[in-house]
Amino acid sequence: MYKRQEAQTGLFGELFVMRKLLGTGACAPERILSAWHGPSGANQDYSSMNRAIEVKTTTANDAARLSIANELQLDEGNLQDLFLFQLALDRKDGAGETLPQLVLYLIAALGESLHDEFVDRLILAGYHKMHEHKYDGRGYFFRFSRVYRVAGLFPRIKQGELRSGVSDVRYTVDVSNIASAAHDIGDFAVEIFSGQE
Repeated sequence: MYKRQEAQTGLFGELFVMRKLLGTGACAPERILSAWHGPSGANQDYSSMNRAIEVKTTTANDAARLSIANELQLDEGNLQDLFLFQLALDRKDGAGETLPQLVLYLIAALGESLHDEFVDRLILAGYHKMHEHKYDGRGYFFRFSRVYRVAGLFPRIKQGELRSGVSDVRYTVDVSNIASAAHDIGDFAVEIFSGQE
């Protein structure tokens, strides 16, 4: 079954981040690909060692309101660093960059040696080549992006703060009045992928 609209947008955002990270040349493509855990349903979309990135992609007019899936998604308790990447896009029918176009770009950028692993992760994410024609009619235009370091007073729910018996918490974070650390996740590529696996 092909991915529905919201899931398509989310996958586009995760792959947008992969392109940004690859473009920095900060580390080898295989490390960036192996850090992509979004398809497996991990709490954060990217993690390397004890640093992680959670990607939130929206096409809503109010891009400041970000939906958080559970109480672990922005819980940095077991991480050295957790970054929240906010990506705002405009979605247009028949115009803009499509999901298949971004996939083709990354296949070329990752190279032949990583082709099969990348395709396997796409399939795990619910993206199948046989459905590409269903995605071709919808494209995206970049609006803006911001990076937030999840720490200190950043608004979030943490698992350890919940009362006993409370779980599976979904909530919304409003970042409209929060100072961002940067506008490009690539600015943090060296910091995120420093150290050895």
